[in-house]
Amino acid sequence: GKLFCVCDLASDLTVTIKVGEDEFAELCESENINPAKYTGRYGHVTISEMSRFSDAEWKSRIRTSYDLTVAKLPKKLRGNL
Repeated sequence: GKLFCVCDLASDLTVTIKVGEDEFAELCESENINPAKYTGRYGHVTISEMSRFSDAEWKSRIRTSYDLTVAKLPKKLRGNL
């Protein structure tokens, strides 16, 4: 399956999203942002500090993550979304 946003509510809130290749290294150098376990090699990062981004930036980043994920789907599946 494909994922674009995963939230871990069991402990301290963390969010994993897909980011563009150009942003991945830059974000991973930031505090409280790391390559995601298991999916980091596919461009996913885990953010462990929610105040890192404003609400508007979170919305934009989650939408970008969705768009990047959908772009990798076969055309037939994209048409069903």
